[in-house]
Amino acid sequence: MADEAQTKPMLETILEEMRAGFAQVDKRFDALEQRFEAVESLVDRAASAAYDTRAEVRELKSDLKRLREQLNVPA
Repeated sequence: MADEAQTKPMLETILEEMRAGFAQVDKRFDALEQRFEAVESLVDRAASAAYDTRAEVRELKSDLKRLREQLNVPA
């Protein structure tokens, strides 16, 4: 019985420390998730800019082709 009286508080202390440790791990994962979301947003914006640029280049290419045809310049 004496061993149980000593062991129970020790186990409760260990459990409290584990809970505190898991809470810290959760905080770090939350911070990491926020960073990933920020990176994802930046990647989405970069992809959007790349698609816009691609469309503009295609339009310029088409305009250049029309101008060459108007000037009878071989490609």
